[in-house]
Amino acid sequence: MANDLAEFVKEQQLQRPVFLGHSMGGKTVMTLALRQPTIPSKLIVVDIAPLHMPLSREFQMYVEGMRAIDAVSPTKQKVADEILQTYEPDLIVRQFLLTNLKRHKDGIYRFRVPYDTLGDSLGRLGEFLTEPLHYEGPTLFITGGRSPYRKPFLKHPNLVQKQFPRSHIENIEDVGHWGR
Repeated sequence: MANDLAEFVKEQQLQRPVFLGHSMGGKTVMTLALRQPTIPSKLIVVDIAPLHMPLSREFQMYVEGMRAIDAVSPTKQKVADEILQTYEPDLIVRQFLLTNLKRHKDGIYRFRVPYDTLGDSLGRLGEFLTEPLHYEGPTLFITGGRSPYRKPFLKHPNLVQKQFPRSHIENIEDVGHWGR
């Protein structure tokens, strides 16, 4: 994903952009910055640490829900939401997942993201770089006080500083991973 992002920056002829990434997007922008530090000017990383963290079972459920939606070929987003509710009861998370649905010319809603590729890669998506790399650009890490992804920042503050020496960590109390 970091390579795809680097290619996008090149295609769009962007000059030293600031990257903002939440969760998996955060891992993506951190990986890009560590491997190609001349591309970003700054990073804002929301609710994910630069560490290997296995994904929870809920991510597999999201992919299964997406497959179930595509199997039905819904013509209404409400139908897609009803199907997804079996796999994810939280409305906020469902609404986020459903932002990836696009209505095609034939009237059928389909996912824009390659959920099969994501599903096949879930075991590796929790991984993070093990090479001793660092990014010297300014980096802001934002964590949620009620998020399970905050704990690694508390347990491994030196690792964060080692990889991102110009980083600062801000915590937003009473906020979970999905912003509530």
